[in-house]
Amino acid sequence: MGQYYHAIIKEKGKEDVITYVPIINGECWGNKLMEHSWYSNCFVNTICKKIYYNPSQVAWVGDYYNDNQELYKLAWHHETQEAHKTRFTLDGKYLINHTKKQIVDCCDYVKKAKKERWIIHPLPILTALGNGRGGGDYQGINMEYVGTWGWDIIEIVDGKEYEQLLKQGYTVLNIAFKE
Repeated sequence: MGQYYHAIIKEKGKEDVITYVPIINGECWGNKLMEHSWYSNCFVNTICKKIYYNPSQVAWVGDYYNDNQELYKLAWHHETQEAHKTRFTLDGKYLINHTKKQIVDCCDYVKKAKKERWIIHPLPILTALGNGRGGGDYQGINMEYVGTWGWDIIEIVDGKEYEQLLKQGYTVLNIAFKE
């Protein structure tokens, strides 16, 4: 059976957790992970826009995930919000994991994935909790990274911060996700 996912966000310094469902203006953008985890998907980009210069804990939580009941309840037994259409993209940006001090250079990521018809978006895959427990989950290269960023503090920034983060000991992940 297919596993469905909700995205949860907790902004740094705030108590509230926001649970997003992959619905925009009443239209479903794919409940299964690989139905919506593609570059420029409006649902995923809504989450990206929320963490643009806004460090937040982020996770994509599957309905078969049972390793952490608190996160499961936040994703599946919590008031949900629909996403909003946005033109926000990762073009020219960097995906930062402050918890693990890791960086994904989004321009480099896209170059590595360009040979594919559909470019898989790195954020949902890196934060997917419960992947591999249902149909529609990610199955491809770099499986060892899937879910490793789940509920870490993540932010999206422009290039001007990149060099500074490298000086602070952050490392660049040389990855691309392809099925």
